[in-house]
Amino acid sequence: MEQNKIIIILLIVAVILGIVLGLKVTVLDNEDTEKNHIKIEENTQMNPKQSNKDENNSHKSKNIIYKFGLIVSNLFRNGIVLIILGVWLASIWKIFTNEGLAGWIALIPIYNIMKLYEISGMTGWWALLTLIPFVGSIFAFIFTIMLASRMANKYNKNTFFALGLLVFPYIFYPILAFSKK
Repeated sequence: MEQNKIIIILLIVAVILGIVLGLKVTVLDNEDTEKNHIKIEENTQMNPKQSNKDENNSHKSKNIIYKFGLIVSNLFRNGIVLIILGVWLASIWKIFTNEGLAGWIALIPIYNIMKLYEISGMTGWWALLTLIPFVGSIFAFIFTIMLASRMANKYNKNTFFALGLLVFPYIFYPILAFSKK
């Protein structure tokens, strides 16, 4: 039980750290581009004859800095997505092992959702209905609500927890996975 608490704390810290770093890089990137715009405006006001050469050079350096900032911020954003995906997979893995299924099922797309439906008491074949063009999104919405409600009931959680599973699944599924039935 102590290990489960440690894992949850580490996952929450990793997600918060990823978000903070992603936001910091984005803010720094925006500040750098604003400073470069101010420098370009100052150069054009001081010496209009030489401003074309300076403006071209500053535009080149601005573009390089801006592109580098975009690359770095995208890497952090992708890191956040990977952290969230890892948390999701770890929690689904744990739910499957709690139910006596193999944990590796969490890694197989569509099949893992079918098994989640089965764990909650619904038939797993309903997951295939979500693949139908146009109407599949309606089925997915309805089935997601049903899944959240049934998973909360199965683990003896209240309606607000079911709402949390629906609105914030990357937070509430790990809580569900590492809690007692």
